[in-house]
Amino acid sequence: MVKQDAAAHTTRRIFVIDIESTGVSVTEVRNRLDPSQHRLSSLPSSLTADEPSTMALWAQFTKEFAEKVLAAEVDIAEAIFIFGCSSDPFAAAGGNFAFSLRVVEYLAKIGPRLFCVQTRSPLVLLALPVLSSPACRTAVVFYLESRSDKVNAAISAYLPRPSERLQAIRALKRSHVHTILHVAAPQGERALGTFALILSELGLPVVFAGEQTAEQSGSKKPRHREQAVLQRYYNRAHGPWVTHSLQEILLNAADSTPARLLQKEAA
Repeated sequence: MVKQDAAAHTTRRIFVIDIESTGVSVTEVRNRLDPSQHRLSSLPSSLTADEPSTMALWAQFTKEFAEKVLAAEVDIAEAIFIFGCSSDPFAAAGGNFAFSLRVVEYLAKIGPRLFCVQTRSPLVLLALPVLSSPACRTAVVFYLESRSDKVNAAISAYLPRPSERLQAIRALKRSHVHTILHVAAPQGERALGTFALILSELGLPVVFAGEQTAEQSGSKKPRHREQAVLQRYYNRAHGPWVTHSLQEILLNAADSTPARLLQKEAA
């Protein structure tokens, strides 16, 4: 694993690509990216899934990308792109799969330092051939609120079942896609010990939602009792654990060499 110098690590530019109710946006993250500031909505996109919408989305994306990235002469080979923040690009109710797949393929083609997809949807596996390609660095931030399908259904009718999400997470891991778990235990969640054990057995980086970094608050405090209990169980099952923000995890992923790239180099 080869690390880049500290200056490159801290100054790497990060851009967010998002599907909003008005279309597509490309925004540079000027301040610290943190899970408490960038929450993936559980609601579906209001955009329709017909072909004109897909074409309109792509036209708007290429215009935004040209203005915000290409015209600014960004060093794409050293930049990080995050696809999906306020909305899930692979949400079943959103119906924007053709556009989302096209964005993923485009990002793989231009070769950024890292591109990341944030999702709750098992349908992200539609992009697995690209995400698992040895030709590019990729990551998936997978949101998980519960290990119970029943609890999940009570939270929102739009959310994919945790059982299906866990299957997708394991498929990503088997394909050596750098996968990060974004975990938020809902109030009233039970069997937190079982949930923590599942998280520990997955052996993937975990970001607990709503947790503030020491830089922001002087301490790391979860938002409510269930989250605190889940983290305590997780620490007990996983062993000593150091909290990292999502930004820190992505920067580390950008500076590391994924297993599938090492396999390509060895070949």
